[in-house]
Amino acid sequence: LASSDNASPYSAVWLNRANQVEDPWVSIIDHGPAIGAGKILYGEASYGGGSGDGDHAANILPSSGGADVYIKRSCAQLYGGGWTRVRHVPAGITWHPATDSLAGTEVYGTESIDSAPWSVDFESKVAGYNEFLFATGDCTKWLAATTDAVIGETYGSASRPILASS
Repeated sequence: LASSDNASPYSAVWLNRANQVEDPWVSIIDHGPAIGAGKILYGEASYGGGSGDGDHAANILPSSGGADVYIKRSCAQLYGGGWTRVRHVPAGITWHPATDSLAGTEVYGTESIDSAPWSVDFESKVAGYNEFLFATGDCTKWLAATTDAVIGETYGSASRPILASS
């Protein structure tokens, strides 16, 4: 796997703090520089629209068609494709309204109606999923990581492994 910045596995500093409803923050590069560079790919609690929320959403969502979350269950010998889109936020200046810390338990909106945020129950879509793919709506920026890397523990400004990115 890779990300939009790197075709090989690497690490970036993300946030998944206890009691922070906007977490986890997932970005292609370290969280701090990713804000100004427009390389944040996931955040929660509609973060970004309020006073003092910074440019977490404004630097990427309006120009890239929003953002999506995909999941899959991998098999060592079968890799590539097979992703299921499970969460969407349209272009705008706020992140996902979910506050489930990416557990995939909040269900809202209407699946595939991309003019508004929506989310489905992740486990009911892909039982036993163990990988995430975060992508901008136009698919120009993306990264893949394991569920353990993203939400397996709480962390603050910790380097997290990325399988691949654009």
